[in-house]
Amino acid sequence: MKYLHLWWAGLTRRKLRLILTLMSILVAFVLFSLLFAVKSAFQAGSELAGNDRLNVTPRYSIIDPLPISHKAQIESVAGVSAVAFSDWFGVTYRNRQNDFAVFATQYDDYLKLYPEYEIDPKVLERARQTRNSALVNDVLWKQQMKSEYNWTEGGVVPINSYIYQNKDGTNSWQVEVVGQFKRRDGKADPNGALMLINFDYFNESRTFGKDTVGWYIVRMADPNQAAQVAKTIDARFLNSNYETKTQTEAALAQSFGNQLGNIGKLIASVLIIVFFTILIATGNTVAEGVRERIPQLAVMKTLGFKDMTLLVLVLAESVGLFLIAALLGLGLGAFLMPGLNEALGGRFPPLSISNSTLLLGLGIALFCGLLVGLLPALSAKRLKIVDALSGH
Repeated sequence: MKYLHLWWAGLTRRKLRLILTLMSILVAFVLFSLLFAVKSAFQAGSELAGNDRLNVTPRYSIIDPLPISHKAQIESVAGVSAVAFSDWFGVTYRNRQNDFAVFATQYDDYLKLYPEYEIDPKVLERARQTRNSALVNDVLWKQQMKSEYNWTEGGVVPINSYIYQNKDGTNSWQVEVVGQFKRRDGKADPNGALMLINFDYFNESRTFGKDTVGWYIVRMADPNQAAQVAKTIDARFLNSNYETKTQTEAALAQSFGNQLGNIGKLIASVLIIVFFTILIATGNTVAEGVRERIPQLAVMKTLGFKDMTLLVLVLAESVGLFLIAALLGLGLGAFLMPGLNEALGGRFPPLSISNSTLLLGLGIALFCGLLVGLLPALSAKRLKIVDALSGH
């Protein structure tokens, strides 16, 4: 601690240069935090997917329908303990920018397959008794409560489908929001803003696709039999008009991410380029700072400062520069997350900075600081007093 004032004096010697350098590194770490938040959001579905659940989808295209009669046949497969189905409604609310996920399903079957959700039994009973009922997760509920629309329990909400037409000739369905559900563990729902609507009401009102669904969710009695159960289900519908593709929930979630490319590699590539550029610019700045202080360093050696002390001081300045910028950048990234989530309006899984991302960011800052400061520090350590004071 006795050298702290020397460290601070060396770091702040050129204040304008320090501020500009800090800003450039800070921007890199803000970008780092945002990109890793996006990466985590894409992985959220696969990381939180149940290991005892399978998804049964159309074999060739996810937009093809599956008949509702498949449910009974899937239930009869050995190793299957429960089955539910859902259909993607494709909804906008009021305007195209205000959209969210809506699944048409049978509440009891769906919630049985997803025990990670909790719901008040009284709310679930009202949903059963209300033909045009809708249940919303806490993400959507909070979003709409904060908006100008201010939803209330029991309120009727007009949702418009860009896929299905109502039998009344419009694309609008009037649903009654009877209550909400949320994750038991308090974590953000990887689906983002989500509404469940009564499948029977939806099915009887639509003008096409009656008695078909988008996909099935299957719970297995033994997760270790996933491959065998999936193979049996697909074999049951092989060579029919509605062939299926069955895979684990995690595999399906990952496949959606892969449709957008390998997010992890893309983010890594961007960050490597960004930090490589920062290393070059900052390395030159740190080296220039040491060169400017050669006479001062020579005087310090004359006064008795050891070679290793000067090496550590220069390294500490470089590491401190990166750590300060990293803390500011990661903090700014975390500060921006709530606003970004609100701007996205639930159309994307919630963005957040995990503890592992914070630790990784600080680790990168430490590594970059050591890497950038190593050569200037070695130069200071090897400095000869006579040469330095003579100007050579």
